[in-house]
Amino acid sequence: MEKLMKKRWLLFALLGVLAISLAACNAKQETVTVATVSPESFGIVSEGMVLPQDDMRIAFQINGKVTEIPVKIGDQVTKGTVLARMGETEIDQETLTAAEAALEEAQQQYDRVSRTASLANAQAWTAYLDAQVARAKAERKWEALDLDRIDDDIEDAQEDVDDYKADLNDAQEDFDKVKDLDEDSTRYKNAKDDLENAQDDYNEAVRKLEKIIQDRDFIKATLDDTKATEAEAKRTYENSLGQPDRDQFALAESQLNLAKAQVAAAKRTLGYHEITAPFDGIVTDINISLNEVVTTNTWVVSMADTSSWHVETTELSELDVVNVQVGDSVEVTIDALPGKTFNGVVEEIVLEPVKQSGDIYYTVRLKLTDPDPAILWGMTAEVTFAG
Repeated sequence: MEKLMKKRWLLFALLGVLAISLAACNAKQETVTVATVSPESFGIVSEGMVLPQDDMRIAFQINGKVTEIPVKIGDQVTKGTVLARMGETEIDQETLTAAEAALEEAQQQYDRVSRTASLANAQAWTAYLDAQVARAKAERKWEALDLDRIDDDIEDAQEDVDDYKADLNDAQEDFDKVKDLDEDSTRYKNAKDDLENAQDDYNEAVRKLEKIIQDRDFIKATLDDTKATEAEAKRTYENSLGQPDRDQFALAESQLNLAKAQVAAAKRTLGYHEITAPFDGIVTDINISLNEVVTTNTWVVSMADTSSWHVETTELSELDVVNVQVGDSVEVTIDALPGKTFNGVVEEIVLEPVKQSGDIYYTVRLKLTDPDPAILWGMTAEVTFAG
């Protein structure tokens, strides 16, 4: 901050000298006008620090001894690359093995319940389809009947029954008249033959009447039965959609989910024995040694993503920051790279201010749009914002 203020006062002094010189050159004039120059006329200048796109210090999530460090400072790594490992404990491995065995058993039980449910559903559906076919077939037979003709046939058959019944009664009366005669007599034999023939005719008429009625009633009864069977098959199928035993299915599903969670937890515990790169970048530091025992409070490896460079300044006052907006173009010079000017763009203005010695300052972050391979993390930069 002191360095920046010195630059500004030097600029003001030079402007003052220039104004006095101009006044001397125009000494013949009675009135000399001196221009007032503000810092904003020459832009806002602020000092900042070069930072990478991202950086992180990475630690283990468990305590233990570091058994492997497969990277070294300066290595370029990709996301997921193993940075360090701890030795796996026998207990952790046994826990995972037991959890995987429990998961396999839970999966088999779930599959058995699911197959039972699926089989029951399939069987119920097949029975329902068969019942629909049977009902449709019975309906076609019933609808194919000529009920008016059947009623006429029944009426005719009933008349025949009545007629043959009358003939039978007459034959019975005739036979009763001669039943006491000698069985070998002609009158007796003729009366008996007439009675037997009348009985046969009557029986045949009754059989025909009963057959007509039975055929009609059988088709109607078959239709009624198929409708009842279809309704029952439909109820059975609909019930099968909710699983044959909901409690059993829910239990199997719950046990399966629990087993999966236990396997995931065991794998996470084993996964805690190694740390991996959270992003593509470069290893910037290693904080531990091989076989060192570390805790979760000890960072092991630090990384940085240097795919792009940024500058962060915390020196913009409340009077200056109001003239800066996200997206503004800036010029950046770096003390370690004299004679070079880099372009950049404002990407963030932190809204929370910082108070220093009673003054209010804001943090502004910008991105360099034309970085140089010579730029390094932490270099001092001077940023000029357009005025």
